[in-house]
Amino acid sequence: MLATQAPLGERMALFWHNHFTTQLRVIGSPQLMLRQHLLFRAQALGNYADLLRSVITDPAMLAYLNGRNNRKGRPNENFARELLELFTLGEGHYTEADIKAAARALSGWTLDPVSGTARFAIPRHDDGEKRFLGHAGHWGLDGIVAILLQTPRTAEWLVEKLWRELISPEPDPVEVKRLAALFRDAGYEVCPLLRALLLSDAFWAPANRGTLIKSPIELIVGTLRRLGLPAPPGPQLVALGRQMGQDLFDPPDVKGWRGQNAWIDANTLLARERFVNRISRDLADESAQAGSAWAELDAATLTRLLWPVDTGPAHLGGGPSLSDAKQGPPATTEAAGVREALIAALLDPRYQLK
Repeated sequence: MLATQAPLGERMALFWHNHFTTQLRVIGSPQLMLRQHLLFRAQALGNYADLLRSVITDPAMLAYLNGRNNRKGRPNENFARELLELFTLGEGHYTEADIKAAARALSGWTLDPVSGTARFAIPRHDDGEKRFLGHAGHWGLDGIVAILLQTPRTAEWLVEKLWRELISPEPDPVEVKRLAALFRDAGYEVCPLLRALLLSDAFWAPANRGTLIKSPIELIVGTLRRLGLPAPPGPQLVALGRQMGQDLFDPPDVKGWRGQNAWIDANTLLARERFVNRISRDLADESAQAGSAWAELDAATLTRLLWPVDTGPAHLGGGPSLSDAKQGPPATTEAAGVREALIAALLDPRYQLK
């Protein structure tokens, strides 16, 4: 994420990691986690339908949600439940009978004990008739995926998640339906959906600026990249994320990182403060080149770029204010210089917003 020339692809790889969640502490295999991560990176901006099919038989996912133990006569419903609740439809848009039917349809997949690759064992597959989301047939993996992709709610669910990731905590129902229809019409290609989201009026609306809290990774990577600062060693970066509540490859549970106010508690807030204070000290060192990329900007423009809101305290959807004192950018003069403006902007609580 720090080195890439294609940051949107890495940003979406992180999004898929939190959407199709797995946990290293449960799987216990860095190799399987790496394979899954490479899958997300390869298909980050590709086709959601292809990614969904790939995730269902991904070795890390088969291990994490017990898909490898799902067999004819002894269905394991763990993956089927999360497939519907978290990955495609959302709670309330399916029945227990749909979960049971999906589990039967996805039976037969297991892991090769030597290579760790997925394989399909025909004797373990339940090929009997099933009724899934109102459709009857002898469904297997492809049939289940096809039905899910035909269901409008699948596209809407993904649009809602991306909306909460990129625009605001509360998706606009009308816009969600419009964008979901575009997504389906584009054959579930991710790039047209992202283009529509990022060019939408909602994305650029002043009312939606500063309504989201930066994740720890957004704060760390965004700060280092924007200011052109040298990155700490890898283990320190991992530790920084963990201290702020985002331990990459190890989300808290199958629902992943919740985001928003869940990022902020007494411990993680202190970790964030320590990080920006450290960056501020680096910037205060006049012998360093940090901040040189901003040298052409005046101080007022600089603070507007770094802060998501220009005036007034920032509030988070019913949560407490992140800034009770400062009502706008601090008074700065050209003499104060870019470096001082950078430090002032970083230390303001609104820098934590996006």
